[in-house]
Amino acid sequence: MAQLRSLSLFSGCQGLDLGMEKKGIKACAFVDSDSTCRETIRINCPRAIIFKDVFDSEVLNFARNTQIDVVVGGPPCQSFSTIGKRDFLHDPRGKALLGFIAVVKAACPEYFVLENVQGIISAEKGKIIRQLRSHFVRLGYNVSWSLLNASDFGVPQLRKRFVMLGCKSRLLHMPIPKVKPKTLREAICDLEEHPGSFSPFSDAMQEVMSHVPEGGCWRDLPTKMQDKSMGNANRKSGGLTAFYRRLAYNKPSPTLLTSPTQRATTLCHPKQTRPLSVLEYKRIQCFPDNWKLAGSTRSQYRQLGNAVPVLLGKAIGNMLIA
Repeated sequence: MAQLRSLSLFSGCQGLDLGMEKKGIKACAFVDSDSTCRETIRINCPRAIIFKDVFDSEVLNFARNTQIDVVVGGPPCQSFSTIGKRDFLHDPRGKALLGFIAVVKAACPEYFVLENVQGIISAEKGKIIRQLRSHFVRLGYNVSWSLLNASDFGVPQLRKRFVMLGCKSRLLHMPIPKVKPKTLREAICDLEEHPGSFSPFSDAMQEVMSHVPEGGCWRDLPTKMQDKSMGNANRKSGGLTAFYRRLAYNKPSPTLLTSPTQRATTLCHPKQTRPLSVLEYKRIQCFPDNWKLAGSTRSQYRQLGNAVPVLLGKAIGNMLIA
């Protein structure tokens, strides 16, 4: 198997890196501004070279003076989310894209992999994608991109991610879906009695969720309970199916979020009236059970909710190796 060296930007808890490593692409250094994520990297990779900020001169110097085959990363995506603001030019989270481009320019690798939320495609009426492509073409890359659903690659989760691939020597094909979607039952049913740590619902939330059937949400509550629990939420503006949501064993999980305990982002276990546990989050994101996460339970949810599913990373890595 070919061995390539990657520089991982915005590494988080390393979902993309773990997946690509399965295809022989190993990170030689990591960059993340979050101290808890850096500690997660340090715990799992004690000898890792870790930088704090993609804009630090030491990162660019490392990129210029180290043999790097692939630059990979997912710049912070909140400013491109379809449920958030889309002011790319004035949002420091969006400007992280410029940092990614600067590192690619400094490292001049054969490949780059950039992933993000699907909202980046329509942000600024497609202007962001056009600008990104133009930047990379000027740097000498053939660029391809697509919207990939993690469930098409063995991940037990309906999670759509934008992926852009660049290659100096040729145009890369995007990963092709090859597997039948995996259900939540296949991923986590053996953890029912021993789920590990989780943040419990509040008493009020516990009471509401006890009335929601498997696969249901707030719409399945008695009418009076709907009015009380939904409060000022505008139920006419959309489906709002994430409110008071109990998952179904016979389907893939919906997209994991950074907190499963809030009324608007509820991820309740199919059979038990509790949120998904950290270990169940790991399973759904395809991390090994023994992968260590730094920080509090709340922080671990956040790290996993922001991660690229490992098997999606593996599929992307496979296209580079192929």
